[in-house]
Amino acid sequence: MVIMKKPSLLEFFKTVFYIGLVGYGGAANLALMKKKFVHEKEWISEKEFMDALSLSQVLPGSTGVALMCYMGFKLYRARGGILIPLTFILPATIFMLALSWAYFRFGDISWVQSLFTGLEALVVALLVNATLMLGKSVFKNITWQDWKGFFIALVAFVGTFFFKINVIYLILAAGVLGFLFYYFTKEFEDEKIKKGEVILSEPTQTIRMTVRDWLAIAVLGGVVLIGFLSPQIRSLITVFVTVGLFAFGGGFTIIPLIQHQVVDVYHWVTLQQFINVVLR
Repeated sequence: MVIMKKPSLLEFFKTVFYIGLVGYGGAANLALMKKKFVHEKEWISEKEFMDALSLSQVLPGSTGVALMCYMGFKLYRARGGILIPLTFILPATIFMLALSWAYFRFGDISWVQSLFTGLEALVVALLVNATLMLGKSVFKNITWQDWKGFFIALVAFVGTFFFKINVIYLILAAGVLGFLFYYFTKEFEDEKIKKGEVILSEPTQTIRMTVRDWLAIAVLGGVVLIGFLSPQIRSLITVFVTVGLFAFGGGFTIIPLIQHQVVDVYHWVTLQQFINVVLR
């Protein structure tokens, strides 16, 4: 059994902040996480990282934030699960607050569009690199098991691109196909037996909460409670919790849900302002 390293909380914060600062693009962020957590720091095994990534992609909301929550909880229980995702989104939050202030204070800021036009080209290269990097971890040797996975991916792509099927239905359909393709063949159990692994041999670990864990939960609960005292902030919290709860896939799949709420329902911004935020 490989013994993974455990970082100090300060080192953990610094690494996560760095990823949030330089990571640009969803999939590129995931590849950077894998590079840092698995290969450079050795805080988690490659298999566990890929398993956590699979679980994060099934959940609604941002895959990167969910993955950071997993990493934080794995290494530092509740306080890590709360503080690490917040650290991850901190750089983007700071930048977005500054740009939002500049936009609403000075109006259209054309230099930002010029800047991000160059960055958008960079994202293409980062996404290609991320696809190759993550793909090598998933498909080390192409087998019949992998071809069935390719078929499920193809069905999801066709359903999304050509038929515009709701992604929630595609997730459910992919789960059903995965069950039909893999459960009855016992492929994963046979693979474990060949590798000499004992199935269900590891005892379940007891999660022990410390005072610092409960303190982190109390602080987070207190912040949310204070926010609910203000009608405006209460509306923001309610809207974005609802959006996050039903936003499967992250990225651009979440944008129509946000637009419906902030433009059509609450009229917090105009449609043109919303488009400017998304494109620039």
